[in-house]
Amino acid sequence: MKCPRCGSELKTTEIMDHHILSCDSCNGMWLHRYQLNELLHDMADGVGDFETISVEYNPDEERLPEITCIECGDVQMNKINFLEYSDIIIDHCPRCGSIWLDKDELAKMEEYTRKIDEGSKEVKDHSLYAFMQRLGELAYSLFK
Repeated sequence: MKCPRCGSELKTTEIMDHHILSCDSCNGMWLHRYQLNELLHDMADGVGDFETISVEYNPDEERLPEITCIECGDVQMNKINFLEYSDIIIDHCPRCGSIWLDKDELAKMEEYTRKIDEGSKEVKDHSLYAFMQRLGELAYSLFK
């Protein structure tokens, strides 16, 4: 398969026992549906469905051009904001659920989710946090 960003050949890479497609030229990576959840859960001990709770984003001025899904072929990928306020804009296929991460976006996500997790441990009243955590677990189990 060809890289949707630069056209170079993608190769299979292993990250924490997960096989993903990556590009040596632009350092992007292709994730199939739910692989992002699995990677972030392994890296940051996260709970919940990160893919489902990320929001659609329609930027006025995009940093990188739009790309086409390499699995669906004819589907333009949407720009979505990872976890609403992160300002980490990723490419998501609305048909198959695959995700394209540009260089360093996975590391930024890991850092962002780690900060959220650290902040949640400082909260005195954990009832809302426990509710949201359980809701995330439920969503992840339903869409897995």
